[in-house]
Amino acid sequence: MHDYLDAHKQVTLDYLRDYLGRRKALLQTAGAWGGDVVERLLDFTAGGKMIRGALVYLGYALAGGTLSGAVAPIAAAMELTQSFLLIHDDIMDHDQQRRGMPSIHAQYAELAWKRGYRGDAQHFGEAMGICSGDIAFFLACDLIGECDLDAAVYRALMKRFTDEVTLVGVAQMHDVTNGVRLDDVPETEIIQLYRYKTGRYTFSLPLILGATAAGADSDLNRTLGAVGEEIGIIFQIKDDEIGIFSSDTQIGKPVGSDVSEDKKTLLRARLFAAAPPTERATLEKLFGAPSVTRHDVDYVGALVDSLGVRAGLQDELDSRAVALHGRIAKLFPAGGEPVEVLRQLVEYNLKRDR
Repeated sequence: MHDYLDAHKQVTLDYLRDYLGRRKALLQTAGAWGGDVVERLLDFTAGGKMIRGALVYLGYALAGGTLSGAVAPIAAAMELTQSFLLIHDDIMDHDQQRRGMPSIHAQYAELAWKRGYRGDAQHFGEAMGICSGDIAFFLACDLIGECDLDAAVYRALMKRFTDEVTLVGVAQMHDVTNGVRLDDVPETEIIQLYRYKTGRYTFSLPLILGATAAGADSDLNRTLGAVGEEIGIIFQIKDDEIGIFSSDTQIGKPVGSDVSEDKKTLLRARLFAAAPPTERATLEKLFGAPSVTRHDVDYVGALVDSLGVRAGLQDELDSRAVALHGRIAKLFPAGGEPVEVLRQLVEYNLKRDR
């Protein structure tokens, strides 16, 4: 699977680099920031795993497509869209790091400080970050237009693309709201958030876009969408665990940000439900605190382990993975390399540590 992802990351990156090189001249007609934002977007995007782009190729292959270069613009569009969402997400979460480097708004804030710009450097950085994210999304929409596809297929692609990204926006609104809610968020709402902020956008959408470009019917797209949702839920539950038990270096941003931001994760919900009153009182002080130390995060992690929350979540992940493998086998009984990559993707998300 890693070889597959790495190979398609390079193809996607090459196409994106060429595309941004061609668009740079247009952006520069509006001023020097046009060239600056192109370079920052390229560096930022290249720093990720670029899994979504690779999944476009995978969806195309699963639907019987043979000319994978035909979907390179879609793959590149998915990666620019991911950058758009991450740039805005970092601003909303006040994250100063992403992928082991300063987040885009932090880069611009530092630039303002170095140049001695008047006013609040942080505000300048956030404003420039919002503009950068917007530009990334507009370019992503333009990229999809570079596909040499039948007009009806193109319309179907754009409809699916815009619908799903719009749903991510609504899910993000719920995520922001959850961060300031004082009540416990029901698990059904948490899973719904995982489904629409992560599952459908990260896995369902690229698989469906690739399959649509290959001429997939609505039944295949519907099933690929359901498979993608389940992979995404596994991914997010595992991500919540990594956010507590990993390191800054491994995940490319500060460990414990979910604690300081009081993210209403499934792990948090089950931890609070399992904690005795004295421990829960301590947890209520830690989650949402302006400053969370490594010691605080280790304390939370120890409770997650000792109360059986981590083991319980792993059991749930294993159960979801077994059901998902069964669904994949039923959908693609003949097997083949693309199907094996899809199976390996499930296992990777089940066992990853970063």
